[in-house]
Amino acid sequence: GRQGVIVAYPNGSGRTSAVLTWNSGACCGYARATNSDDVGFMRALVDAMIARHRVDASRVFATGMSNGAMMAYRLAVEMPDQIAAIAAVSGTMDVDPSLARGPMPVLHFHGTADEYVPYAGGHGPRSAPGNVHTSVDATVLAWVRANVASPAPVSERLPDTADDGTTVTRLAYRTADDPARVVLYRIEGGGHTWPGRPRLEPLLGRATQDISANEIIWAFFRDHPGGARPARSPR
Repeated sequence: GRQGVIVAYPNGSGRTSAVLTWNSGACCGYARATNSDDVGFMRALVDAMIARHRVDASRVFATGMSNGAMMAYRLAVEMPDQIAAIAAVSGTMDVDPSLARGPMPVLHFHGTADEYVPYAGGHGPRSAPGNVHTSVDATVLAWVRANVASPAPVSERLPDTADDGTTVTRLAYRTADDPARVVLYRIEGGGHTWPGRPRLEPLLGRATQDISANEIIWAFFRDHPGGARPARSPR
């Protein structure tokens, strides 16, 4: 595309193609039940993309929503040698937050009215049976600590440009050399939705139109390339 970016859309696993999940730690479904080696799969995928498509090994990023966001956090923990930065939408850390060891730039979007992965953590009204989720605050704090960032964020209330029942606050946690190493977009009234995408499913709650997650994620990734990393040898 115009930005010179290659995007891979891998699928998780499931008993049928109708419901596919990632083994992001404590979640979810078939992938977790079968202990699918999804980290190994992602390592192989990254290696293949580098080998076949001349992808810059220092600019490999991971993003996802819900269980996909949880998987991105797992990759940040287990594949920091291959992932330069991550962005998570409506999904928190699904592995022990103490495993966040950084440095890893992290961008997070979350609605305060998310009934599937509650902002405050725990089991929400629409959470999958048995799933207990880490809170947004605990997730973000883990990466603030891992990046040795200031625990006091710069908070900015963004313009409320759309009459959609939501408002957005941007919280940026800075390090000595990066004013936005860890960034949280807290969406007041937002549901289990992708910011900037029209709400398609009433059960998911409100989708803010005040911001575009796509645009913000790309800008964050563009601004956070990894260091020079040796190419991994094909397995």
